[in-house]
Amino acid sequence: MKLLLLGTAREKSSRLKNKMIRSFAETSLYEIYLKKFETILKMNHPFDNIGMAINRSEETLWRFSKGTTVPIIKRNKKSVVGLKKRSEELHFLKDMKEDYVMWINGCHPFLKPETIIKAGYFFKSAKNIKSLTAVRVKHNWYWDQKTKEAMNNKDSKCVSTQKCSPLLETVHCFHIFNRENLINNDSYWNLRKNDPYLYIVGDSIEFWDIDTELDFKIAEILWKETK
Repeated sequence: MKLLLLGTAREKSSRLKNKMIRSFAETSLYEIYLKKFETILKMNHPFDNIGMAINRSEETLWRFSKGTTVPIIKRNKKSVVGLKKRSEELHFLKDMKEDYVMWINGCHPFLKPETIIKAGYFFKSAKNIKSLTAVRVKHNWYWDQKTKEAMNNKDSKCVSTQKCSPLLETVHCFHIFNRENLINNDSYWNLRKNDPYLYIVGDSIEFWDIDTELDFKIAEILWKETK
């Protein structure tokens, strides 16, 4: 089994303007992303190939990438504009040779190289696992938005979150998937046993995901305090 470590970035984000290239604590999310990959390249790791996929027309990303040791994968212009099928966003995977892809989300600045490497080794050594996603345990009461019915606490006399079944929440820091399945079916997995395997991580700052302006501002403060 061969495993590709993949990063992807574009300048125009749909929810938070210029998220990857705007100033973030005297650097940017993209530069942090690149440095994370550069660090992994210098370490013992399980990856057979490593690459960062960007489009040449996005000049800021290319300028930030100048001199990097991370191999750059060229994305076409169509793949960085608007909402696309995942196979269209990751069109370049058709030309790759690895069996599986470990995609890293650049919106997790605190995600450690060691955490990525550990998950990569786990996947390559595990048996009967066809894909993987990181999840964390959430102790709370959850309700179906459409039906308004309780999902994990159906006992009206249970008034403690500790006594009701917790749910698993996808963290979106990384996913591991079969390359050909993504290309052919526009899906990471088939929602069967161990497809995906639910890789449990802790409730840590590592898994802070920047989606909103508030997420960005809080992460920037935390970054300055921890660096």
